[in-house]
Amino acid sequence: MTEETTQNTPPVLAAGGLRFAWQAGQTLLDIPVLDIAPGEKVLIRGASGSGKSTLLNLFAGILTPTAGTVSLLGTDLSALPGATRDRFRAEHLGIIFQLFNLLPWLPVLDNVLLPCRFSRRRLLRARESDGSEETAARRLLAELGLPEAGSASAARLSIGQQQRVAAARALIGNPEIVIADEPTSALDEDSRAAFLALLQAECERVDATLIMVSHERSLEPLFDRVIPMRQLGRRHLVSARFPVARLALRSIAARRTSALLTCCAVALSVLLVLGVQEMRESARQSFASTISGTDLLVGPRTSGVNLLLYAVFRIGQPTNNLSRQSYERFAAAPGVEWSIPLSLGDSYRGYAVVGTTGDYFRHFRYGGGRKLEFAAGHAFGSGPDAVLGATAARELGHGVGDEIVIAHGMGATSFLKHESHPVTITGVLAPTGTVADRAVYVSLATLERVHETATPSFAAGPRAPAPAGHGDHAEAGHEASEGIRDDHGGDGAHAEPGEITAFLLGLESRVQVLRLQRAVNEYEGEPLTAVIPAVALFELWSVIGVAENALLAVGVLAVLTGLVGMLVAILGTLNERRREMAILRSVGARPGQIFLLLVAEAGLLAAAGALLGVVLKTAVLGALASPIQARTGILLESVGPGTAEAVVVVVVTAAGLALGALPAWRAYRNSLADGMTIRL
Repeated sequence: MTEETTQNTPPVLAAGGLRFAWQAGQTLLDIPVLDIAPGEKVLIRGASGSGKSTLLNLFAGILTPTAGTVSLLGTDLSALPGATRDRFRAEHLGIIFQLFNLLPWLPVLDNVLLPCRFSRRRLLRARESDGSEETAARRLLAELGLPEAGSASAARLSIGQQQRVAAARALIGNPEIVIADEPTSALDEDSRAAFLALLQAECERVDATLIMVSHERSLEPLFDRVIPMRQLGRRHLVSARFPVARLALRSIAARRTSALLTCCAVALSVLLVLGVQEMRESARQSFASTISGTDLLVGPRTSGVNLLLYAVFRIGQPTNNLSRQSYERFAAAPGVEWSIPLSLGDSYRGYAVVGTTGDYFRHFRYGGGRKLEFAAGHAFGSGPDAVLGATAARELGHGVGDEIVIAHGMGATSFLKHESHPVTITGVLAPTGTVADRAVYVSLATLERVHETATPSFAAGPRAPAPAGHGDHAEAGHEASEGIRDDHGGDGAHAEPGEITAFLLGLESRVQVLRLQRAVNEYEGEPLTAVIPAVALFELWSVIGVAENALLAVGVLAVLTGLVGMLVAILGTLNERRREMAILRSVGARPGQIFLLLVAEAGLLAAAGALLGVVLKTAVLGALASPIQARTGILLESVGPGTAEAVVVVVVTAAGLALGALPAWRAYRNSLADGMTIRL
């Protein structure tokens, strides 16, 4: 290029009154005028620390001058907003950094293609010259001696290979200006000459201007013009869209250990929330399904909730008993369709023994009106028989025909067993998913027999006193039970107990419920309490609702703790990632895209943690469903993913995105120079 041509052609780079200082009063660069013409290959040479890299960063718009202007292709970079300056850089400049600044978690081909992802102009140029951007990238790699390196990880390349990949990235899409910062400092003499020959040949092929800085004098003959840094202080005339989601996934993969720990923390907290919610809903469902179709539950004077707990759910101990006369009075009251007496206080190896009549199997309903069915055998008869619930039979390993010995008290271990009066199992109930599965059922007459001390028989006659201390069966008389073969479990030939624990009533019409309830509560014969099971159940939920909400709040706090841990982890890596962010911006990523990248990382981590939590919840509750049902009677009917799980995943992901905005905003606000310039 001749002097005349240089002077008649508008410069591709023009600096005027350019000054730059890292700190006030400490000017590093002071350049009155500097022009560089199109197509020229210029070497700016200077010693280490003379400001060469800072000057290139000013040329590229990475730094903004303290005073003066830098114009590229007629555009004053210092007058452009940051995002516009980034876009301009991506479209018109190719940059080879001193440390190459490849993203180690991207393959070589993706590193080369970065400028095309951020600049539509360079993407179209690459397609115009080579048919596609991938073809252009592979051609450049081949011409630079790396034909097979496209799929390799950038982190596994040698220094010389990284240098050539950086050159290919700078040259793709035919930028008008290529800026190189000490690209040969780590190469030997032969490799240095070969690399510069390839670089200059590519620049000449696309008619690009090459501006390079170096401290090596031996490179001077290879350039059209050489500008010593010491001369720049005087007047000097020189003649001459990457996908956010993919980047976020690659970035997370590069930090897989910390990302995995963060996901696990979020997953465990989601497991806690969903587990608590599932147990909460299953407990409510199991409680609500335990009794159905019963209009009134009657027992000795106590609270409705307490009566419901011990008489229906077998939780706690009865406060007292009620007389047989009171039971018979209200069982025979007008409008009563059926009645079921209940006598509690004994157990068999930890399972409650329920004394009742055959009407229990005829009239008791659960789960929306379903009746009890027998999986094997039949109901007890007039002899010393027993029926086992499904869970009790399975856990105890008993079947029809086995003999068992019931014991006094409700504990799993008892020192007072009625060994002289064993009972024979005549039936096993089909599973119900309620507390009915966890009981042993015998007739009231059988309970009388096992407690007798003077008359060990079922014959009617004077009752012997019950053993001392058996408060639940004081004055226990007995009736003969014909199982399901008589109307109220006996034919009058056998003694019935003088006291029972509670009884259930079914009425002919619901209109009569409140009237009969009032009559029971006002009964003068003895203090009684009558409750509507559904109302008592509602009161129970109101009592335990505080504890349920507290558990749910603990789960929510655990999720927030996991998300805050994720936030801390991302914030903790920001300083380490400043250069990474600067690399992306230097190849054209705008601040908004950097913001979206950090937000996307947080959202992906939160979503992955939430989904892992759903998987863990399904696996853990699925594995524990049988033990939980066996020990608590709570049936976990639906442990698979459902609407609640989808809502939690969406909420946790949204919260992760919101929390990710904080580190993303900090990354957005960080000066680009913080990541590109190391100051000691």
